[in-house]
This record gives sequence, structure tokens and C-alpha cells, in this order.
Amino acid sequence: MNRRDRQAQMRIGHRAVWTSVSSYQAASWDKPTVWFVTGLQRFVNAEDSLSAYQALGKAFPSFWPLPIEDGERKALSWHPDAHGIFLFYRNLLRRFWTRDPDALKYGFNTDLLFGTVSYDEMQKIIVGKVSADWALEKALAPLRNLHPGLHVPEGSVPFASFWLDWSAGTVAYISQIDFQRAIWLLFRESWRAKVCPKCSTYFLVQKPAQLYCSPACSQAAHRTSSLTWWKKKGFRRRATRAKANDKGRKRQ
Repeated sequence: MNRRDRQAQMRIGHRAVWTSVSSYQAASWDKPTVWFVTGLQRFVNAEDSLSAYQALGKAFPSFWPLPIEDGERKALSWHPDAHGIFLFYRNLLRRFWTRDPDALKYGFNTDLLFGTVSYDEMQKIIVGKVSADWALEKALAPLRNLHPGLHVPEGSVPFASFWLDWSAGTVAYISQIDFQRAIWLLFRESWRAKVCPKCSTYFLVQKPAQLYCSPACSQAAHRTSSLTWWKKKGFRRRATRAKANDKGRKRQ
């Protein structure tokens, strides 16, 4: 995408530029926002099990966060051996979702999530020449042994970038894969990211005051709250009122 194309998209109101050259995108890359939101919530809520990982891969194959290949140039996206890579990104997303201050202040975490690490730097990390994050290193180490020649795909590099339009005073986020697009959408409305206090589900609220992920959780929480109040105060008040009524009847 050349400068003129980028400026044209900025003029029609786009805050992010979606490219369509990467083989790691879904066949139809121009999808509605709800699709990205659904995929992101499935991603962040996925369980640790291999079966949950594989189910997510079938439902949202283009949501793989870090395209990598083995020495024979075979993609390892959603490969059983790459389960640890997924868990690393899922846990990182959860930390951003809950606004973990330690995660937010470490700039490299943001680069990983948005995919803005440079090709050369990520290649060094993948082969073990540079250790940038112990959790990522823990996830990559088994892959190096199982799949010699591990590397970042060449050609249509699956990394994003920020492009600054000095004249317009705007910043465009140029993504390459669907996971990056979903992260951008979350970033634009990060206030919506919450964790349900009833069932611990990661979800996106519709209004700032919303606390629970569903009416069922909201109702269950209110019932629990009412029961707790009754046990602490309601029962005593009723007993006091009954005692007062008994005294009144005796006087009569």
C-alpha cells in the first residue's frame, strides 16, 4: 500500500489500515466488527487444555497471533506443538484486559500484542539469539527442539506498524493479521474490557456501569447479595420486630 492509498483511507475515516496480502488472514479479510469481538473473547477465555486450543483454531484459524514456520517452511499455526505460544499470548492478553500495571509499563509486551516487533528482532528471539521475555522463551524452547529451523515467514511479513501522517496529525495502525486487528479494536475501546465478578469470564461491556457478563450472572449475584444481607442483618431485624410484637400483645 503506497502513501497515496494510505492517505485516501485516512480521509474516509479509517483509523487503522488493513492490508490484504498476508496468507495468514482468513479468506474474506474485510469482516464486521462483531466477528473480531467474538474471536477475541473466545481467545481470551480459552481454557488451558489442548482440546480447547484446537477447537479455537478450527473456529478462528486466522486468529493465530505469531506466524512461524519450521525449517521446511511449514506453518506451525495452531499446531499441537505450538500450544505454549498460544498460552503465552492468551495470558498476555488477559493481563492487558485486566490492566495489569506490570504488563502495561513494559513496552515490549505492547509490541508483542500489537505485532510491532521488527522482523529482525523477532527472528533473533525465535532462534534463541535474544531472550526478551522469560515466558515467551519458555514457550519457544520446546519448538526449537521439535522443529529445527524455526523462523518467521519471509515475503509478506506478518508484522504490523504504526504510520504517522505528519500533515494530518494522525496515526494509522497498519496490520497484517486478524489477531492484530482485533487487538486494535480492543485498544480503541479498552474501557469495555472487564471480568465478570460472578463467573470470571472475560467480556466486553455495552455500558460503563455494566458489571456482569450476562443477565444470569447479574441475577445470581443479586440473589447471593440478598441472601448474605439476610443472614447478617435481615434475620436479626425480623427477630427484633417479632420480639417487639410479642411484648405488645402481652401488654394488651
